[in-house]
Amino acid sequence: MAGNAQGRLFCDGCRSSDRLNGDKTYRIPLALMIISLGVHAYTFIPERQIDSAWIPIALTATFFFTFIPILRILKPIYDDGYKFDMWERALEGGPKWVPPVMIILLAYTGFNFFFSLIYLNEGLTPLSTYGSYFMMNKGKVIRAISEAEYYRHRAYEFRGITTHPILFHALVAAVMYANSQRKANSP
Repeated sequence: MAGNAQGRLFCDGCRSSDRLNGDKTYRIPLALMIISLGVHAYTFIPERQIDSAWIPIALTATFFFTFIPILRILKPIYDDGYKFDMWERALEGGPKWVPPVMIILLAYTGFNFFFSLIYLNEGLTPLSTYGSYFMMNKGKVIRAISEAEYYRHRAYEFRGITTHPILFHALVAAVMYANSQRKANSP
């Protein structure tokens, strides 16, 4: 019974054989979303030393590789004249809770971006040069900061952009999952 309840949570109206034998490509962006979520959560840990820009860049870049397959899913929907409700049609067949979650995730991504970069970082960029730490604005040093402040501001900067890959990969996973369910349930 518990297995059926879990199946209904992720697949409204699907047979258990559809869940077992359906297309599983949505698992790649889902895994990347979970990794992105872990990276984002890491920025909330005090005393962390984040000083690498390649991680959010790599996570965001993987989105382009996972987005290409959903273009094949979206193109027929768009070409059939469903321009205004394309996303609704793309998510059709998936769990009913996905569209509201995507809206909440979109709102959180926007809020997090502006809150982290403009409010927490005061619109400035942390910089480390020869063991000295500064806050800069458009290449101009605004003030000197301590090493601890530097890593805190780097984490804020990192936090501001890590929700983008979460949103992108969640959207791709949702569209791919809904598509796999439509295929599994079509005659």
